[in-house]
Amino acid sequence: MQLKYDGNDWSATLSVVGTFSNGSVNITGTDASQHQAGVMVYNVNGAGTYKIGSGSQNMGKWTQGLGQGDTYIANGALGSGEVNFTELTDKKAVGTFSFTGYSAAKGKISITEGKFSVTF
Repeated sequence: MQLKYDGNDWSATLSVVGTFSNGSVNITGTDASQHQAGVMVYNVNGAGTYKIGSGSQNMGKWTQGLGQGDTYIANGALGSGEVNFTELTDKKAVGTFSFTGYSAAKGKISITEGKFSVTF
């Protein structure tokens, strides 16, 4: 998993973990510096683009530390974005994502050029 946060390059150097169960996909990547990225998409019925934001249960999350305000969220209540599955089987997911996430303590952050490839 890799992405840009406010223009800064980042890669998941410790792990990328994914699950696909009952139509829900959850993919999370971490590094050794307390950074973590994740996307959760519900009601997935195959490859395609899934919206994050108003009217959606889907979520994007970016964490850049251990502090209470270090997590930025995009979900049905705030933020916006999308997850695009270019390949999705019961064994593997490949795709891209981007979102604008919000932290009550620190404002907003732009997550762009997100990419993932994970086996289940």
